[in-house]
Amino acid sequence: MCRRDTALRGVLFGQACRQSPPHHPPGRGRITTYSSCVLDGTPASDERTRTAATFEVLDKFHLHTLQAKTTAYDFYAVLERLTDNTGVKPSNRYQVFLRMARQYRHLLMLKRAGRGHDRTGVWGTGAGELAVDCPVCPNPKVNLPEGWENAPPEDQFLYILFLALDACFRLKRRMVSSEIKDPGLGTGWVYVLENAPYRHFLQTVTDQKEMSTCSGLAALDYANTKFSRGYSTTGVGMGVCARHEFVQPNGVGDFQKGERFANMDYIFGSILRHKDPRIRKIVSYDIVQFSLNLVPGSGQTDGKGIERPWASFGAIATSTRVSGPGARHDALDDHWNFWNWLKTIGLPALLRRRLDAARKEQASQREAFELFSVQQADCVPTWKKMVEDFEMDGEKKNPYQMVVAGLTEMDVRLKFATEEAEEAKSGVPALHVVTPSAFINTGLVLEEHHPGGIEEGGDYGNGDQHEDTACQAQSDGFRKLQATYSPAALQALAARSAPAEELAEQVPVMLPSALPPALREGGGCVAGLVEIENEMRGAQCRTALPRLRNQLHIKSRFLLYKKHNSRHQGMNTRSRTIVARNETKIQLHSEKFQMAWEARLRIAGGDESRVGWPKLKKEDIRCMQDAEELSRNAEKQRRANARRMRREEEHREDGLLPVVDEDEDDVMVTRGGENMREISWIWTLAGTAGTDEELEDALRIEWAKAWARSRRWTEEVRLLEEEWRRLPVTYAYRERQWLDRAVALPVGVIPFEEAQGMVAYAAKHAQLYRKLAAWAEETRTGEKLQAGKKRRVFQPSWDPIIGTEENDAAAGSGAEDDDDADDDERGDIESDEELLMGGEVDED
Repeated sequence: MCRRDTALRGVLFGQACRQSPPHHPPGRGRITTYSSCVLDGTPASDERTRTAATFEVLDKFHLHTLQAKTTAYDFYAVLERLTDNTGVKPSNRYQVFLRMARQYRHLLMLKRAGRGHDRTGVWGTGAGELAVDCPVCPNPKVNLPEGWENAPPEDQFLYILFLALDACFRLKRRMVSSEIKDPGLGTGWVYVLENAPYRHFLQTVTDQKEMSTCSGLAALDYANTKFSRGYSTTGVGMGVCARHEFVQPNGVGDFQKGERFANMDYIFGSILRHKDPRIRKIVSYDIVQFSLNLVPGSGQTDGKGIERPWASFGAIATSTRVSGPGARHDALDDHWNFWNWLKTIGLPALLRRRLDAARKEQASQREAFELFSVQQADCVPTWKKMVEDFEMDGEKKNPYQMVVAGLTEMDVRLKFATEEAEEAKSGVPALHVVTPSAFINTGLVLEEHHPGGIEEGGDYGNGDQHEDTACQAQSDGFRKLQATYSPAALQALAARSAPAEELAEQVPVMLPSALPPALREGGGCVAGLVEIENEMRGAQCRTALPRLRNQLHIKSRFLLYKKHNSRHQGMNTRSRTIVARNETKIQLHSEKFQMAWEARLRIAGGDESRVGWPKLKKEDIRCMQDAEELSRNAEKQRRANARRMRREEEHREDGLLPVVDEDEDDVMVTRGGENMREISWIWTLAGTAGTDEELEDALRIEWAKAWARSRRWTEEVRLLEEEWRRLPVTYAYRERQWLDRAVALPVGVIPFEEAQGMVAYAAKHAQLYRKLAAWAEETRTGEKLQAGKKRRVFQPSWDPIIGTEENDAAAGSGAEDDDDADDDERGDIESDEELLMGGEVDED
């Protein structure tokens, strides 16, 4: 007869049937074998069952591998230790355990998706049907009101679906096993694409090249170099909802070699087949750089949110790397299902935090924008029309963009990319998959990030370990490319004397311009590389100079406004903060120009006449008439006028001057040394005279950005309120789904005990979603918590089907520390300065 081991609850591997192994007395074994029946467990085989695992131990392993990313090998080793920790190992059942665990989690996904209640059974499962969907993304069949497609224009953004795409090259798989030997139990039913149609499509695009090298050296290095040799899968591409980071059904596909457009196109198309075609979509993909801050209707959607799931899934890369294709797909599907479920139960707290932050920031941005608009009241109608015209027709003048004479940095990169593409078509062999212009561009980006570089907040060693590690990996990839394009740079780096404590990120980038002419020649640098850098440096100068003038204009206006309007300590402190941030931007643009100018000077052999611009000195960085000097001069002039008036009054009293009528205006106005003022060359070069027209352009750009920020935060508040409306609607829909499944059971056809269990399971899930909806409402309407306080856990009434213990556990699973600001919140703007001085629009 069968006997259940109860010596240590939760770690029982099987149930002893006839007898335990000789070295385990009855009742003490942890790993045992079967010869016949299985009670409360899963057998290793449905024929000649000899080994089984209890549901208890499988549940524990399942949660350990999902939450702690514990591997099956380590968990099995723990079971062995619990069975006998003296060094005597029981019979090896490791492969059997893997098979049982894989089958068990597959059955759980089927059961939780309601396949056991469907008359078509397992084989009636459709593509992506086992996936956990986002409850607050727009779905006309679930959570949108009737007539949503006919909403007025100002409300249509509420029904936009935001998607984000990205790739991860850590989720590789070695060339082991095959789909024939190891088919997936449910490939195509959850997140991973169906194998057959995906493979057939890829066979039609075998000659397609990888994507542009601008997507990042680190990713390309993983995808296209020796790190990918011996792998049948070099990574995965994935799509998520950009606002809530839910992995999309059938939104994950394997890469065979690098990140190709064909793979990502198929993944994106696979996602769209599950979406209503009437829904508008905004898609973010990190191979292009653009700002959602200027896209109407986008709110504060974080397009980089897709990077966060990779941090969690990267922990399973090692264990899935040596799996067969089917086992790997099953494991990844299970982990992504768990990720989506955690997102589901965490949505109420996340939406509450976001909405609280958005309402606060909306008020701040609106107040600062209205103040800015009052200052520029005469120009606002014209500027507003420009923005509206541009949003209606992108061919119209861009109100956010300053005019740059000549080729910009983006223009130069595009020019070289086009030339290199033409050379590749004509059969010119390439030295490396990363083109020469991409190599130089990457070096320029690294230069901006290095200590002493010009990117704001982008220095190394700032405490952000993730950012430092990413920059270090990019720097390592660049050094490998230097061996191909600029070996003299590696020689120069090896010859330099550096302190022992020097960090890797403090090592100079060493672009061709930094090398002496003797080292550049004779194979030290690839031919044409210096010319590419020289032209890119010129584009940097052309771009940095108007941005510098723009910020100087803003500085002048800020100082004058501070002089005439700032009163009392609070207002003066706020004004000084704005001016200080403006000074930081002036420094960034001036340093970028100076670095580019110095590089061009070295390339020109020290001849300043060949650089194209004068040297930018500290005294050149000033307004048309420096506002600080204006303020000082105005104060001096006021005191001088007061003294003059007093003397004149004294002279009149003595009869030395005629009496002046009190109503007569004082026409003696001092011009403030206008004929003594000199204009800096930054205003006179290229016909720029610092005119009112240029000042108006600078102010228009800042006003347009300020209006965009104010509108985006207003949109964010409305989007979050709409998502709060959808959440209980979706929960109610899923509750009805489970109740309908219970009602539809053919009780007279299937055995009564089986029907009873299926009804209970459906009622349990219906109660779960009813409970989640109640907790979400409690979270939404509860008072805002103070820092360090935890939100009270909602306790539902006891349910006879679920029971008190499960109620408490499920309710506790949703409790979160409300003061823990989530990384994906974007309510990090603190002052009007961000509105008036907010970040540059990246024209690149």
